Amino acid sequence: MTRVELQRRVNARKQEVEAQQAKYDGIFGKLTSFVKEMRSRSVIYNQLKNLPVWKELEALIGEKE
Repeated sequence: MTRVELQRRVNARKQEVEAQQAKYDGIFGKLTSFVKEMRSRSVIYNQLKNLPVWKELEALIGEKE
């Protein structure tokens, strides 16, 4: 195998790895934003549960079920 052929194979493999890394970076970014969104929703939910109106809402929902 000549040096040129070897360099071509190395470059092709490097491009494959870079494409795969970009794919994983995209997936990781989506997961990260999803987790952040769920955490913020959890914080909001916990704050709502502490409101006095919450128990009244739970009672109304319980009556409908």
